[in-house]
Amino acid sequence: MLTTTLNKIRKHSPCVVGWEKLMKSLGKTKADDEVLTLEYILESNGLDDALWALRAVDGHQNAMRLYACYCAKRALPAYEKADNRLRACIETAEAFAYGRSTREEMAAARNVALVVSLDVAWDAAREAAWEASLGTARDAEWDAALDASLDAALNAAQNAALNATRDVTWDIALDAALDTALDTAQNAAWDAARDAAWEASWDAALDVVLDVALDVAQNVAWDTAQNSAWSTARYVAWDAARTAAWDASRTAAWEDFKREFVRLLRLEGEYGDVGDE
Repeated sequence: MLTTTLNKIRKHSPCVVGWEKLMKSLGKTKADDEVLTLEYILESNGLDDALWALRAVDGHQNAMRLYACYCAKRALPAYEKADNRLRACIETAEAFAYGRSTREEMAAARNVALVVSLDVAWDAAREAAWEASLGTARDAEWDAALDASLDAALNAAQNAALNATRDVTWDIALDAALDTALDTAQNAAWDAARDAAWEASWDAALDVVLDVALDVAQNVAWDTAQNSAWSTARYVAWDAARTAAWDASRTAAWEDFKREFVRLLRLEGEYGDVGDE
């Protein structure tokens, strides 16, 4: 069982929040040399603080090294896509815990791991910056597409109204020419009656033109809004699903680390088999 004391923890300058939380849980106001198990710290403060407290444990360095290798192997797939040298570094550390590699080999593996981690961190930062720039460009493209859709709807409505008005105007001009020819053979009373009827027909035709233009504009605007809403909903749903999957995966990995950490604290299995460094 891995143990420590409050005085040993205090020597490593713990954070104020974690220290006060542990002291409150123990019901103490000052540090002492009473034996304190890491498993108690895990229950009172959580995995982060318990992992940090390993530095206040005497001995069992090889067991801690094996646990570090276990955690590293769980995260390895994400790094091996960029560089496969980390696996060899982890295997060297495991071999050292069992006495099958030298300190010189460990030092070399540590240097390689440092170089690889820096390379991977740089690649990740560069990729994040690229994704951010793509996101900004994508947002700009989305706004431009929306503006273009609205402009297209407005232009379509205007063109439809103009074309409908032009057609009606042409028909009216043709009718007027025919009416003029007939007017020479008709009396003034008939002209007056015809003119009154013609005015009523013009008003009716104009109302039809305006109704058609309005219907076209409404239909185009509705289709544009509907397509935009569908695209937005699909993007939001995909983003939410991806976030949920990532959170679930991270939670599962964290719980796995915690279960394995308890095995380390109890020196179960291979953790109890390796000797102190």
